[in-house]
Amino acid sequence: MNKLTAIPRLSEILKIYPQTRALFFDMDGTLCDSEHLHAKAFAKMSQDHQINIPYPPEIVHQKLVGKADHFVFEEVKSWPGFPTHFTLESFRNEKNKNLLDLLDLPQKLLSQEMNILLNEIKESKLTLGLVTSSEKIITEKIIKNSDVTHLFDFFITRDDCPKHKPDPYPYLKAIEYSKIAASECVIFEDSQVGLDAAIGSGANYFWAQWY
Repeated sequence: MNKLTAIPRLSEILKIYPQTRALFFDMDGTLCDSEHLHAKAFAKMSQDHQINIPYPPEIVHQKLVGKADHFVFEEVKSWPGFPTHFTLESFRNEKNKNLLDLLDLPQKLLSQEMNILLNEIKESKLTLGLVTSSEKIITEKIIKNSDVTHLFDFFITRDDCPKHKPDPYPYLKAIEYSKIAASECVIFEDSQVGLDAAIGSGANYFWAQWY
């Protein structure tokens, strides 16, 4: 497994995968340093409803990171104090409201190194896609705030897919949309859930551990 602890330059990627014609990025924790905002949004919900989190923070992160909301809901609905009236939709709506409030605060989620890499990809006329388990409304907010919308050829969000990571469907959809062979695509993912999806797609991949 190719593990990256620092954001590479495009030339470094092409040394490892010289046949690359398309690059696909996960968003939270890979493209942007935004996983902590999801954690804060859930923490506020837990505080507001007096949900007793039965694990230390590192275990909660391990259980929830990179997962779509319906997987998170199935995990946490049995936790002590979880509101019995909550449905998946109400859970998702409240968490996303908290997250959107956090995204309204001044902050920098995209590093300078990532900005350089994205611009190198654009200038090289390679296909650039974003594939995320976040909803479209969250994705658009983060990408717009980071001022990189114009650098991407397409976005695939949770709303665009009937199946979600760790299922490879989102990346298979990206490959199909790109009209490029999986062997010429490179995926960047930070979570095990995302890596499982990347591996299942047949594309090349990197384990992104730079945030």
